[in-house]
Amino acid sequence: MVPYFEVASRYKSILIDADEYLTAVVRYIHLNPVEAGIVRRPQGYKWSSHSFYMQPYLAPGWLKVGEVLERFASIREFNQFVLSGNEDTVNEFYNSSRLNPILGGESFIKLHKGSLSKVSREYPRY
Repeated sequence: MVPYFEVASRYKSILIDADEYLTAVVRYIHLNPVEAGIVRRPQGYKWSSHSFYMQPYLAPGWLKVGEVLERFASIREFNQFVLSGNEDTVNEFYNSSRLNPILGGESFIKLHKGSLSKVSREYPRY
């Protein structure tokens, strides 16, 4: 089975191919306040989980920082990865006017597209 994560926010939820995009999406999220000009460094934003990735022993139990950090040789390498900036693919995905509910390669999208539930018009918009 292909590993995947569902990344949810207040307004949307997307299914991501963990092998290809998990770390890129974490980086995108951590860099949002920096790119918005709110802070200079990701750990400077008090609502970000970036500081927990930098000091995982302080992370709450529900935040699974190990699943991301295990993909790097060290915390320093993870931080350098985040600070290196977002990939064009991820920027294009999030800047699209119509956000696709799946982020992954063509085969990953084909595999999961049919399993997504459809939202009927019965659901309120807000």
